[in-house]
Amino acid sequence: MNLKQNLILLTILESFYIFYMYNLFKTTFSIHHPLEFLIRNQSSISDFFKHPIDTGIYESKICPFGNFASILIILWLWIRLLFNNTNLMLKLNKILFIIISITSFAMNINSFVYLIPIYLYEFFFLPKLILQKSKRL
Repeated sequence: MNLKQNLILLTILESFYIFYMYNLFKTTFSIHHPLEFLIRNQSSISDFFKHPIDTGIYESKICPFGNFASILIILWLWIRLLFNNTNLMLKLNKILFIIISITSFAMNINSFVYLIPIYLYEFFFLPKLILQKSKRL
């Protein structure tokens, strides 16, 4: 398999994982920090940003914003395959996933935890895979 085929296969797996964890996965377990309680209790905050906190109910712990963000993340995963300049793609990818990790940690630790395998892949495995393959060419 060449690099492009590997990236397409990994993007399919990554897309399914992100969609599942942010849109379909349900649990009774949740992790929180004080900022989440403040966000949750603000009357000015739209329900778009509110997620269940310590309900003990078997449900998704991701807010509608997280559901929407997962679609945008998946779109980015596919758009980046169109880049010819791998260095630019890797820089944009790193910036985007830093923003995603900070935002998900600040707004909902559950969403951050769900994406830990994605962060490991994006920050460590993907750059090595691309740079090793491009050095061979």
